[in-house]
Order: sequence, then C-alpha cells, then structure tokens
Amino acid sequence: MVTVFQLIERFMNIHNLQNNSYEKFHELHGEKLRKLKTDKARGLATQILSFIKEQQEVCNEGERLLHSSQLIESLFGKLKFLEKEQSKSSFTNLILSVGAMVSKNRPTVVKEALEKVTNKMIDKWSKEKIGTTIQAQRKELYSLKKTEQKWDSKEDLKSA
Repeated sequence: MVTVFQLIERFMNIHNLQNNSYEKFHELHGEKLRKLKTDKARGLATQILSFIKEQQEVCNEGERLLHSSQLIESLFGKLKFLEKEQSKSSFTNLILSVGAMVSKNRPTVVKEALEKVTNKMIDKWSKEKIGTTIQAQRKELYSLKKTEQKWDSKEDLKSA
C-alpha cells in the first residue's frame, strides 16, 4: 500500500491535477498497478484514482491545478521572503509576483514586464481589484484614535 501512495503522490507532484490526469497516470503506471500484489493495495489505488478522475472534471484543457497545500505554503514562504527584501512595498501588492514565480516565462518576459509596469499602475490595480486591506484600515483607525487622544488631552489642559 505504501507503493500505491508513493506512486500516486510522485505522479501528482510532477503533473498536478489536469483534465487528463487519470488517463495519463494509467498510461505511465498502468503496468505497475497490474502488478500490485494485494487486493487491499489494488482497492486503494482504484479508490484514489477514481477520486482523481472525478476531480479532473473541473480542469480546462491545458490547465494544471494545485493539489497540495505544500505548494501553496511554499509559495507564501517565497512571498514573505520577497516582502522582507521589498520593505517599502506592501504584502498585498506583492501578490502580483506570484505569476512570475509559478509561470514558465522566460526571464526576458519578466524583465520586460517589470520595465513596463510602474508602481503607480500597481497601486491603481490594487485599489481597483483588492481595495483597502484590513491592515490599512487598522492603521487608519489607530492614527485617528491617536489624534483624538491628543485633542482630548489638550481639552483637558484648557479646562484644568
């Protein structure tokens, strides 16, 4: 049964979920499935592959969907690393870098995009598509509270 898990996990890590994952798996590993020695192992493989066949229905032609939180966690780790290097940029706007991280674009394509897109354009996109983040709202409320406290203490001094 360990073999079944390893085989399917390795396949999914390489190919992700696609509209033909079930068929591709059988094409690449069908012979190994036929050689499984126990009914339990064959049954497990059948159940997992049935699930994959069901899930692949949501994929469009040529599309690959992430199947593991490990990939997403790794991506957020890279984003946090970028955030530290780009301390003047907000984490929210850095979300635009995800495409460059996961795509197969050549470095020249990424370089060209970086040269064409200005910070102003990114800020405009962020305001239109994302809006005000919770962090920005908190910051604004906190600064208002500080201002109110200053005014309150000035009023207290005048009345004393």
